[in-house]
Amino acid sequence: MKKKIQPLQMKRSKRPLTVLFAAFLLLGVMSAPSLASFYDFETGAQGWTVGGDTYTSYPYYPLPSIAPTWTLDTSLPTSLPDLPPGSVGQVLPSTWWTNPNNGELGAERSHVTSPVLTATDSSVIINFDSYTSNESGYPGYLTFYDFYDVEHVQISINGGPFTDVHGYTSELHNWADRIFRNITFTTSTGVSAGDLIQYRFLYDTYDGCCGPPEVTGWAFDNVLVIGASEDKPTTLDTEKAKVCCHHDDLHVEGKMYFPEGVWKDTLSPAGSTEITLAGVGVTNQTLDFEIKGKKEEKWEYKDKKNVYGNIKEFKIDWKEKAPKFDYKGDLHIHTHSIADNETTLCIHSEHVSGAFTVAIDGTEIAFDEYRNIDTILAYESQKADNSHVHFALPFQLTPDMTIEVTGAVELSLNVADYYEKSYAKFKLVSSFNPDDFDGTISLPDELEFNITLGDDTNEVSGDDLIGVEKAWTKRDDKHWEYKPKK
Repeated sequence: MKKKIQPLQMKRSKRPLTVLFAAFLLLGVMSAPSLASFYDFETGAQGWTVGGDTYTSYPYYPLPSIAPTWTLDTSLPTSLPDLPPGSVGQVLPSTWWTNPNNGELGAERSHVTSPVLTATDSSVIINFDSYTSNESGYPGYLTFYDFYDVEHVQISINGGPFTDVHGYTSELHNWADRIFRNITFTTSTGVSAGDLIQYRFLYDTYDGCCGPPEVTGWAFDNVLVIGASEDKPTTLDTEKAKVCCHHDDLHVEGKMYFPEGVWKDTLSPAGSTEITLAGVGVTNQTLDFEIKGKKEEKWEYKDKKNVYGNIKEFKIDWKEKAPKFDYKGDLHIHTHSIADNETTLCIHSEHVSGAFTVAIDGTEIAFDEYRNIDTILAYESQKADNSHVHFALPFQLTPDMTIEVTGAVELSLNVADYYEKSYAKFKLVSSFNPDDFDGTISLPDELEFNITLGDDTNEVSGDDLIGVEKAWTKRDDKHWEYKPKK
């Protein structure tokens, strides 16, 4: 199959980022859990999965459930008579999870389930956009309308059964509501920090008939879970940073190494710093970075006169230091970009004669002896003979993967062997009074930094301590310096 696209570009979300950010700058390895997870489904399912039950919950006699009809779509259909199949009943603002069944498609009990989240609080909140056009009803609400086209939002704790996080609510269960609503449900009992939870949106047509025909089904989008997050890597490594304290200023500069899938496009440009000097807190300050540079490759914060706090300057330079994979041989395979849900993979085959196939995580790219390409992936040929091609992988290339090449070239490449983590250069300047930090009194000769970059939906953080396991390189009554070993 040949499929070509326009030149590939990394896309940045147009959705504004909510900055509810507390960042700690640390020398060393930093980790802290995110406090929320957000899903807008513009790049796909984002780890949510579709499933179904064998029967509906119709109480009078069991009805076999049809296969789930959930799909990501931009509209809900209509089933008015004399209209062609596929007619649109309601256009949605963007890509939503949709179930187009009002019962006329058959009895159905199916659901869309979130990834496993780790609770960070004893109370978790789910907020989402919803649009419904179904029969009304909820079990136990009314005698006659108990069991007709019911929408359920449910939670499972530590692998237990899914239970509703609500009772009857007019926001979900009115007849042919057809109103865009933003809905919030809170679960404050039965959940503890550290518990593993999942949410699911369950739709049950019960009797499988007779829904409103103008618009059919249920749709939801923009799911925000507060108080729980996915177990994503959150380690930020700055162990090679340099520290210099002199003339009432503290200077820290070096490189910050980021986990796979984390880069400036995935983080909010805001933060805060916390510094503890000689056991005494020096500063705990929230920052908003300005984005600068033609390619938006620099974040800068400046407050030379300490109007807002002790931090005088904090700069991050992201220029050309994104994560990359690069294997060089007769077949040259490397990445142009690596992001959370997509990777641009480049294959150079000018030195290869004969057919070969590249397989990555179950996805295959086949070249015949004339370099004709057979793949389901979108791609862009950089040369007419297909000797240099960019492919759009719909997933993040990670170090735990393997690339297998068979045919004219036989290779088994562990991605980790040719993978370079992303890093950005940073510089921090803070003012402080070093009078008591001279080693002559009982206060400890210690300096601790805390940093977190990102916001509640995606953040990286960590800490380190200078003066204990990492001894000062130089220290007197005016200067304290730490330089890592090369």
